[in-house]
Amino acid sequence: MLDKVKDFFEMEYNDACIACEAKWSTPKEIAKGAIQRCLGVALFAQTASDVTFEDIDSLYTEYKRKLEELENV
Repeated sequence: MLDKVKDFFEMEYNDACIACEAKWSTPKEIAKGAIQRCLGVALFAQTASDVTFEDIDSLYTEYKRKLEELENV
């Protein structure tokens, strides 16, 4: 399950990069939406499987920081 979560986070990050380059919205709004979707997947993974908070938190925090960096693009 954790591998699938990481794949989802990576997909969200890549999609956000593309959206920022295409200027589909403001980088802040694009990053905010991606962060919210990642949080939802993280919470779902914790309740639907044996993934622990510690496992998911470090992964979520890593991608949240990457997405927040896009806000300043």
